[in-house]
Amino acid sequence: MKAVKHQPQGSISVVEVPIPDIKEGQYLVKTVAAAHNPGLAGGPGSSIGFDFAGIIERIGPGTSGRFSLGDRVCGMVHGCNTHTPAEGAYQEYIPAEEHMLWKVPENIELKRATPLGSAATTAALSLYHELKIPVPGEGKVEEGTWLLVYGGSSSVSQAVIQFAKWAGFRIVATASQRNHELVKSLGAEYVFEYKDIDQCIKSIKSVVGDDLRYAHDSICQGDSTRIVLDCISSKGGKIACTVPVPPEKVTRKDVEMLNIDAFAIPGRAYSFMGNNYPAVPSAKALIQKFSPILEKSIADGSFRLQGIREMSGGVEAVKDGFAEFKAGKANQLKLVYVF
Repeated sequence: MKAVKHQPQGSISVVEVPIPDIKEGQYLVKTVAAAHNPGLAGGPGSSIGFDFAGIIERIGPGTSGRFSLGDRVCGMVHGCNTHTPAEGAYQEYIPAEEHMLWKVPENIELKRATPLGSAATTAALSLYHELKIPVPGEGKVEEGTWLLVYGGSSSVSQAVIQFAKWAGFRIVATASQRNHELVKSLGAEYVFEYKDIDQCIKSIKSVVGDDLRYAHDSICQGDSTRIVLDCISSKGGKIACTVPVPPEKVTRKDVEMLNIDAFAIPGRAYSFMGNNYPAVPSAKALIQKFSPILEKSIADGSFRLQGIREMSGGVEAVKDGFAEFKAGKANQLKLVYVF
């Protein structure tokens, strides 16, 4: 099969490799589409890509029977990981963990569901694992509780806003002016432009007062940390961050900065940028618990999938997609490679 692999000099290329074997608790999925993910921080020989959709081709030992041969699924795989070099989304067959797969109803095209995996699971970790919000069906936040979502039109934030609405939050978000209506349509009551830092802070505080205790930051770059920290209540609070924030940017000791470790979702040790990280069983357990809820929300339409734009060519198109991203052509429509 064809797969996009990291090369020793740091580049990527399409190579021919054997169809991967599947391990305990895995399924082999024939890829129909894969979503663009900007991360390329993997070691030589590792496969890349995280989000995909396809058809169940083979069932491994130790699975629960949740899926059958021929089922239409979308999912997430931990690409760019030298511990599991055969696992990546930019290849024609993918070995996938059961708790990281979700059935796609017949009325939804597989390519439409392709971006779901890492966005939904990262959002779930943010709210339920880091901010300790009740999982749907186990309670809601106190009425009137605010959540600030910084970078409201990103893939992860679009999921965060919807899940937070289920939990009973009132939501204020930041986004570029062109994305305000999109973010509001997902559940945000107020959306503010972020380019004028002082005005952004003033606008958010005019809505939440001194009552903001929870925030999610999908950007964690530039002035996002300053804006979010300045808006958190004087009584303290929590900020869930998609990437670690440098300690020198954290100007308050009464605010918990919580790192969302999406790579922990498979529940096993992994490597990233030359560093080794231990397994986080609680992250896997959370996603196992949340997966049936997510799957049901896809089927009944209560979760709105992100918009996509297509690029044909499958694995051969991936280099072109990365060139587009590097040129600054990314937007709220997720780029999807169709196989």
